[in-house]
Amino acid sequence: MTRQDYLLTCLMEESAELAMACSKAIRFGADDICPATRQDAGKTAKQRITEEYIDVTALYLMLQNCCIIHMSQDEVSEAIEAKSERVEDTIKLALERGIVK
Repeated sequence: MTRQDYLLTCLMEESAELAMACSKAIRFGADDICPATRQDAGKTAKQRITEEYIDVTALYLMLQNCCIIHMSQDEVSEAIEAKSERVEDTIKLALERGIVK
């Protein structure tokens, strides 16, 4: 396994953890506090999402530093803006169809 493979594997794992934290926030509420029996005991769903997002971001930056991701900060900002617009468009569509309240 190369360093690149290792980082990509870690990114996959952290992305899955972020997805799980988001799912739990939907199921139990964003202010839900994790039970004492878990590793994240005492943390809210919002805190867990933030921590997992930071982990994903750290791995993204590590991949950027080892030349897997070839985007300037301006390109990243533009891509984020474009994605935000697409998501807002789909939210409007979901509102029109009664899927989102």
